[in-house]
Amino acid sequence: MSFSWIIASRYLSPVRSIFSSLSALAVIGVSLGVMILFVVTAVMAGFEDEMKQRILSFTPHALLNEYWIDDTQNLSQEALFNNIRESKNVESIYPYIETFALARSAGDKHPIYFRGVDFANPKQKAVLTALLDADIPDNQTYDPKLGLNQAIISSKLAQNLSISVGSKIELLSWTHFEKLEPYYETVSLAPLWKTSQSSLKEIKKQLQLQSTLKNQQLLLPLNLLKSSYNKLVDIYSQPAREAELQIILNLLKLINSGNNGSQADIKYFPTNFFSDYDKLTNQLSTLDIEQADLEKFKTIKQLALPTQIHITGIYRSSESIQGPELMLPIDLAYELQSQNNSVKQWAIQVADAYEVVDTLEPINNQLPQGYVIQTWSELYQWWFNLVAREKTMMNLVLSLITIGAAFSMAAILFLQSIQKKREIGIMLALGAKPTQIMSIFWIQAIIIGIVGLGLGLGLGYLVIDQRDQVELILSSVGLDPFPQELHGVSSIPAKIERSSIVFVALLSIISCLLAPILPAIISLNKTPSQTLRDF
Repeated sequence: MSFSWIIASRYLSPVRSIFSSLSALAVIGVSLGVMILFVVTAVMAGFEDEMKQRILSFTPHALLNEYWIDDTQNLSQEALFNNIRESKNVESIYPYIETFALARSAGDKHPIYFRGVDFANPKQKAVLTALLDADIPDNQTYDPKLGLNQAIISSKLAQNLSISVGSKIELLSWTHFEKLEPYYETVSLAPLWKTSQSSLKEIKKQLQLQSTLKNQQLLLPLNLLKSSYNKLVDIYSQPAREAELQIILNLLKLINSGNNGSQADIKYFPTNFFSDYDKLTNQLSTLDIEQADLEKFKTIKQLALPTQIHITGIYRSSESIQGPELMLPIDLAYELQSQNNSVKQWAIQVADAYEVVDTLEPINNQLPQGYVIQTWSELYQWWFNLVAREKTMMNLVLSLITIGAAFSMAAILFLQSIQKKREIGIMLALGAKPTQIMSIFWIQAIIIGIVGLGLGLGLGYLVIDQRDQVELILSSVGLDPFPQELHGVSSIPAKIERSSIVFVALLSIISCLLAPILPAIISLNKTPSQTLRDF
């Protein structure tokens, strides 16, 4: 056993109480720094992994966006979709529906946005099942007995509407309001008679001027009938109530009811033609507008009846990742989307979400102009950048704690060098080399670092394994480090990564190797005679 090792072990010996106590404090400081850094990095890694799973539970692996269609391209949209479906490791492609709606339950109303989900995909269904709140009984993603009118909702929406699994809500999407829009526009219209009476009277006047009576039949020129017909078509094209348009349609039928005769440019009509014309125009002028509007509005309940949705599941919502408040079967979501908006996005599901770039690379290279594919990681790149910055800052702050523990060890070794200055001088006078004195401090630091590292990792594993109990204890005194309401998880996530262990170990060892340099230099800055003379 070397000289430096023997001296270092004696300084660390528990028999020498003052130095053993200081050494124990140094070990405790290093182990606490290692434990804190190890636990926090594992929790941050677990939280990132948990959020990725949450994102993938309601976000497709990739989105195919249509910005424009190049008419000159040879590949049709249907052929493009078939190529994607037949590609290796591509499981499905379906319309991506996401829009806003109004949810209503027992008088409570809440604006939401919903998203269509492919519940037929087993992997998608399994991921959603894992997202559900396990503490709620009968919580499930999809019930085949209920058909399309079912959904899973966020815990935040369930709280706002005071509903639970098995409840029903009414959903009013933009489609319902689009159905109402024509009715409200009709009510604001002026009566058609006011806007068209001059034209109707002019049509009758021209017909009377050029009509002739022959053999108890009314003869009218064909060219005049055509021009009159076109004028009535123009009136019919104006915005109007259905009852008014029906009268104009009857006038068109009347104009077109003439028979052919011996002359090709003449049409033959009964002598009561003008009296029938007057009856129809009189119906238009005396039409009860308020009654017509009332009859129209009676059909609104049938056309714009809210969609009733059964709640089959509730998932924990997170403030970190805002998911859809309502997830519906894709077919129902398609029905509820705006009628004026055609589908411009399609969701693509692949076998492995983490290999989506490689899976879709052949498809991406053959996409026609106007189409762009975005992967789920690109859609949430802002979040990944944010988490990366948070992890960097967290590691930096916690590294300072570990470095601070190393400085405390340096202070203890410095105190030891002062207390042992005479012994060091004697050892130098007896022929000990400066490198041997330096090795004494380094060996102590290495032993303290290794013991502190092992103890810190052991405590870290214990804290991670019992993290739920630790959270329960801290919550009981009002110190909840990971509130479920904020992060949307039932327990603190944790993921031990090999890179985290290597990072913690290297930081601890390097800090401990640097700590004894200053105490050793101070101890060796005088000659042995000067050191002994000071005592």
